[in-house]
Amino acid sequence: MQTMLIPESTLPLIALLAPLVAVPGIMGARGPNVREAFTFFAGFLLLGTILLMLPGVLAGNTPEIVLFPVVPGAPIALRMDPAGMLFALVASVLWIITTAYAIGYMRSKQEQNQTRFYAFFCDFAVRHHGCGHVRQPPHVVSFL
Repeated sequence: MQTMLIPESTLPLIALLAPLVAVPGIMGARGPNVREAFTFFAGFLLLGTILLMLPGVLAGNTPEIVLFPVVPGAPIALRMDPAGMLFALVASVLWIITTAYAIGYMRSKQEQNQTRFYAFFCDFAVRHHGCGHVRQPPHVVSFL
């Protein structure tokens, strides 16, 4: 019997909130290397959380967590089904690749407001993962 420290049902919520972990570090970073390290940390944290859910989803489980009720019978809930898992895997791997590309591009062009860019990039990651994992399709608008 395998013991998990984190209940499987909370993993979709952790995956949703993982990118937000980096925002205070990004905003408070004293230099570009620290700021970008926080961005990579959040990307790998998200990927790790997704990979923790992968065996369960491949075994046929659908981790789900109800956040709060909106109307009776249609709560805001996050779930990780096989299609959502594919979306999450691709998106989290692409986040890490995109971050590496953005670092090179923004540094070479000496772009202004790089800190703001990385903070909004984390916000975008939360929103697109929320849209990909919401249980009721009409509730996608709550993540836009």
